[in-house]
Amino acid sequence: MSQYSYSTDPLDSDSIRLLGLMPDKDLTSPIHCRLHDYSLRESDRGIHLYEALSYVWGSSDKPKVVFINEDYLPVTANLYTALLHLRDRTFERNIWVDSICINQGDDTEKSHQIQLMAKIFGQANRVIVYLGDAADDSNQALKSIRIAAKDDSPTLIINEVNQAGIFELLKRPWFQRIWASQFAIDDIQEDIGFSKLFYKDRSDLPDFIRPVIYLIRGAIFRPKHAIQSPGELSLGALVDMYHTRKATKLHDKVYALLSMSSGSPNLAGLSPDYKVTWTTLLERLVKFTISQDISIKTWEGKEMALIGSKGHVLGHVLSIDIDSTRYERQCVNIEFNNQPSINNKTYHTRWILQASAKSIQQGDLVCLLKGAPKPTIIRAYKDHFVIIVIAVALQDNMQRKGECLESIHPLPSIKNFSRDFLLIWNWEQSPENLQCQAEYEGTIERYTSVPEYLKTDTNRVANSIDVVLALADARNYENEEDVLRGQIKHYEGMLGGENLHVLALKESLAWIYYQQDDMVKAKDSFLQVIQARNGLQGKYHQNTLSSVAKLGLIYMEGFDCDLNERDMTRILNRIESNIQMSEEDMIRLGRSSNHEMMELLLEQNQNNVKVTEEVVTAAARNWIDGYQILKLLFEKRDEEITITEKVLTAAVGNWDYGYQILELLFEKRGEQIKVTEEMVKTATRNSAAIKPDNGYQILKLLFEKRSEEMIFIEEILEIAAEIYYYGKEIIMLLLEKQREKVVITERVVRAIEGSYGDRREIMMLLLEERGEATVPEKAVMLIARHFQVEFMALLLEKQREKLIITEEIMKAAVENYYYGQEIIIVLLEKRGEEAVVTEEVVKAAISNKGIEEQGMMLLLKHRATNVIVPEEMVKTATTDW
Repeated sequence: MSQYSYSTDPLDSDSIRLLGLMPDKDLTSPIHCRLHDYSLRESDRGIHLYEALSYVWGSSDKPKVVFINEDYLPVTANLYTALLHLRDRTFERNIWVDSICINQGDDTEKSHQIQLMAKIFGQANRVIVYLGDAADDSNQALKSIRIAAKDDSPTLIINEVNQAGIFELLKRPWFQRIWASQFAIDDIQEDIGFSKLFYKDRSDLPDFIRPVIYLIRGAIFRPKHAIQSPGELSLGALVDMYHTRKATKLHDKVYALLSMSSGSPNLAGLSPDYKVTWTTLLERLVKFTISQDISIKTWEGKEMALIGSKGHVLGHVLSIDIDSTRYERQCVNIEFNNQPSINNKTYHTRWILQASAKSIQQGDLVCLLKGAPKPTIIRAYKDHFVIIVIAVALQDNMQRKGECLESIHPLPSIKNFSRDFLLIWNWEQSPENLQCQAEYEGTIERYTSVPEYLKTDTNRVANSIDVVLALADARNYENEEDVLRGQIKHYEGMLGGENLHVLALKESLAWIYYQQDDMVKAKDSFLQVIQARNGLQGKYHQNTLSSVAKLGLIYMEGFDCDLNERDMTRILNRIESNIQMSEEDMIRLGRSSNHEMMELLLEQNQNNVKVTEEVVTAAARNWIDGYQILKLLFEKRDEEITITEKVLTAAVGNWDYGYQILELLFEKRGEQIKVTEEMVKTATRNSAAIKPDNGYQILKLLFEKRSEEMIFIEEILEIAAEIYYYGKEIIMLLLEKQREKVVITERVVRAIEGSYGDRREIMMLLLEERGEATVPEKAVMLIARHFQVEFMALLLEKQREKLIITEEIMKAAVENYYYGQEIIIVLLEKRGEEAVVTEEVVKAAISNKGIEEQGMMLLLKHRATNVIVPEEMVKTATTDW
């Protein structure tokens, strides 16, 4: 009798082998079978009349044999026992059994048949799961599960004894097999309420049970005889859940999950192929899940990967809650570094995740590795990180719940992956005891396979610092400032103050100062770091530019400049990327930032920062720090600066520093300064409560430097007459510098009449100083109509015979409601023989209720002899009193 050998002819693409298990009434007799090919093409009913067996292979030893067509085939003890249980006394049973129906010596056949696994089990008439012999109250446990599945009462409670039996059942090896994820449990036809199976809230369920619950729940909802379609979870998420499951061949830890996963893992070389080495397969899996940009080291026979990657810390885990109604789920509360807010209230973010093979713990970091499509949850140890969840499966819904947002936190667009992560992804089950686990994974030396160079003092120090920096990014421990100070002191003594790793720690401390709003300490610390980086790495090294960008943020936020977040982000990105700043952004900075920020820019690549007319104009307009910025521009870019009318107008309009800026411009570019009307008018208006004499001082300087060009006297006079502050002083300056050009015109009087300042003093000053000069009739009319009698009296005194009292002046006087009568009396008493009182004047006087009897009688007396006033009008005028 010879050992059975498989046919050398390959199976068709859609064909399998079935085992015909021959009947026997004697339970102890040898097992006889036959093998035959079978096509899985669609049957009439969509199912096939064979059964699929799922069992645990157990030991690789094959002490038993079955007979196939008179030849023997060695099999494992577990399979032999299962076949004995399945053998019928009368009828042949057609069964698919992987270890017999697939030629285990043909890797090509195995690779192809594994791709049919979902169809094999999905279209079988029945799937039989062999869990082993009855023990540990397993029969009672199954009975309890059936009761829970059929009972409609939400209050059904399973007692503690039965619950212990359920735990023992779920601990059986079959549930630990990776291939168990493929199968539905045929006997369970309704949703098992897992909350019914436990007599109390079991938030302490062992890690291995939670994915089992997810597995069974998924099997319940899977239609009978249906081919399982790709699931909602990515391959990375499935590996997170099941990587501690058992498999006879390590490859199956990946291949068994392919049909359940979303995405296209086959395109990444992950389709079943047993000719591929384990190290290659694991490397492909990690790069498919994270990114092609990572470095990775794997070992044959080891369920572990050593990964090096750049990344960004998003936040940390605040707490973990177990969903008591869905024990396979965990609620993870996350505090992101940039936490979302609604109505100015900050909320933590709650992620609802499927159970992972390794428990997430408080303090774990949430990071985004460079190139990865999903966040990763990692745990920090002394000199490395351990991957807990390699690909977080996020939900799409958002719901506010208490202090949390039950949602995915919108991941920011991360461009700066500045942190270095040395990561261990270990699939082997860690010790349950956390203290023991910490001792086991505390340092990278514990991993004997890790290359020796990573265990050297230099590399361990560098990796330890990377861990500290990541923790600082997460802001996830108390007294973080003190911790970082201690780390800096320790490593500075070991490595020196200008070591790059020490500088990274110092920069992290500077960033903490910034987070604490201690801008002075933050600024000083960043300046020290930048100075050291300039010497060690160079001015334009990426790390140096990154530090400079952070200092720029401190300058802009500390100055409270008028820039929105989008503008600031764009400016800082340009600094960090060492690319040219746009003129628009330079204008914004000139107008709204401080000289420290401008100096930071000017210290960068000269080609990236252009000083244009518009930039200089914006700086001249900066009323908080414009003087210092312009002074800096002259020091750094003198040859690029030209003084135009636009620059000068902006300078003289600067509320706080207009005088100092103009003085600086005269000093640096005196020959380019030309006085214009717009410039003079702007300077005159520059009078506010902040610095009320600013405009006055500017005009004074212009008279000193450019007296011959100060020809816009009426314009200055007009504006000075109406401003609130220092108008009188400016007029006095005009009288001092160009007295003869100061004339009381209609525009000037109108400005005084509408003045926000002391119009009485200004009018009196002008009349006293320049009342003798020619005053146009319209200006006199305005004085007569809107001002008190003393101004008209003073004007009459100054003008004497030059002032002709016309009908229009008389008419304006009688229209003055408050002071018209007094002005009429003065005019007629002093110049009555010249005053022209016409019918129109009398009519206007009659219309003004402020004109009393004395004034009216005086008007009638002095009316012109050739003016006939109607008797009715005279009668009206004399009977109103």
